[in-house]
Amino acid sequence: MTYSAAEPLPNFAPAHGPVRAVFGWLLDAQRYRILLLVFLYCLFFGAQILVPYLVGQALQSGIGDGRELTRWVMTLVGVIAVVTISGYGAWTVLELARMDGIIRTERAILQQIMRLGGETGRRFSTGDIVSITSADAVTFGYLIAYIGLLGGSLFSYGVAVTLLIMQSADLALTVLLGMPIMLLCLRPTFRSLERQKSAQRERIATANTLAGDTVTGLRVLRGLGGEEYFASRYRTASRDLQREGEAVARSRAVLEGAQVLLPGILLLVVVLWSTHKAVAGEISPGVFIAFFGYLTLLVRPLRTTIMGINHFAHARVAARRIHGFLTAQPTIETRGTRPFRYQGELRDPESGITIALGRFTAMVDESPERATAVLDRLARHTEPAGRLAGVPLTEFSMEQVRAHIHLLHHDAHLFSGDLHEQLDVDGRRSADEIVRALHTASALDIVGLDPSHIDLDPPPDQPYETHMTLGERGRGLSGGQLQRLLLARALLADSDILLLDRPTTAVDARTEARITARLARHRAGRTTVVATSSPQLLASADEVVFHGGEVLRGTHAELLRHRPYRDCVKR
Repeated sequence: MTYSAAEPLPNFAPAHGPVRAVFGWLLDAQRYRILLLVFLYCLFFGAQILVPYLVGQALQSGIGDGRELTRWVMTLVGVIAVVTISGYGAWTVLELARMDGIIRTERAILQQIMRLGGETGRRFSTGDIVSITSADAVTFGYLIAYIGLLGGSLFSYGVAVTLLIMQSADLALTVLLGMPIMLLCLRPTFRSLERQKSAQRERIATANTLAGDTVTGLRVLRGLGGEEYFASRYRTASRDLQREGEAVARSRAVLEGAQVLLPGILLLVVVLWSTHKAVAGEISPGVFIAFFGYLTLLVRPLRTTIMGINHFAHARVAARRIHGFLTAQPTIETRGTRPFRYQGELRDPESGITIALGRFTAMVDESPERATAVLDRLARHTEPAGRLAGVPLTEFSMEQVRAHIHLLHHDAHLFSGDLHEQLDVDGRRSADEIVRALHTASALDIVGLDPSHIDLDPPPDQPYETHMTLGERGRGLSGGQLQRLLLARALLADSDILLLDRPTTAVDARTEARITARLARHRAGRTTVVATSSPQLLASADEVVFHGGEVLRGTHAELLRHRPYRDCVKR
């Protein structure tokens, strides 16, 4: 089971509804495997139905005739062998099909996240993404698996009815009509379950988002006294989710009970009827035994059918969510044709701020959020995108823009896993480059260097360890440690234009002084833009751009003569 890294996102036909489009994409992707799965389950269940027929024939025809009995027994052995081999093959193919469906869905979701980039978090909540990548993907895996089970169940049902017709038409008619009637009786429950499952998914997404936001901002919430308020919001969302979950559980309980009750009723009716016919001499003992065997084995296909329809109801809900996510289009055009040229100046069309290339520029704004928005436009994360030498960044391909312009957001985070892999993201950085970036970010003490040596410049030749495991979002690191490692990662991107959004707010003054002195040297000759109000960073910049009531430019010392600037940096 292999996938190409360049495998495109599914191209859903506009004329198809979300459910039909997603199901068509998933089923067409492994149609041959699904056909093989259906075939194997037809053999598996169909051969099982033949077992009571052969036992009945052996008893009926083989009594008093050893050769006839041997023939029927050998046939029975062959059928049991078919059941064994087809069952093994069916379960193997089922697991492959199920995992293929899960992995294919998760890959498509991941590709869409990468395609949307920073827009993902702005357009979809954390809870939505978590539920789509986990529960919905698993639902599709089980849907594909149950297609094979359902095909085999229907085939075995047909075989059983055919054999019953050959032996007793009235009993066959009872079975033929009884099972569909029972399924129709459950239709309202299926429809109710689909609605309740959809509502439950929405509640799960809301609760996940609230939990994630609360945990992420717990330190701030405690400082503001808002911890209890957000905890109460989560309790309310949890109670709503509990009510939806109980409604889903009630519907599922009805279905689970129906899997036992309905086949039992049908089995009881047919057994009583066939017993009456056997006592009356209308059917032979062998046929009676066969009838009992058919109905016992038909319990499982009926249960499988009910479970398959249950999974189909869940998958319909998941399909609508997946379709909405995978068909979301980036608000910024991702393809351009113009070759990227590192020349001219970088300009934000909304604020009018221009950045000279090849210099260290600090940007101060009375509103930190507004400064972040400027960096987003200069990095082509949002519209209207910035301009380079008068050319809109949208005219360059996204790959070129990301290769030459790197933005480190203030709320960026590390992933769980190996730190070295997160620093050397493309696997092409040498050990010396990693040491230099960590030294510039004053982060060598985090990876094992003696803290007493962190003031040395250049760094001492001592062993360090970057192969360390991090928890989710760098859990276990302090805010300052996390910020310094993120800065080192941004420096290792080695881009022509580096945009930094408040990169030293979580470090102490002494650490900030080291970073300030080293950053200018590290980025000498290339473009670095830092949104900050730190006097140390501002003093080291070649030029400071102040965005207040008007745009002012100059050095830090020159701009201190202007009161709005002075008030902003001395808060």
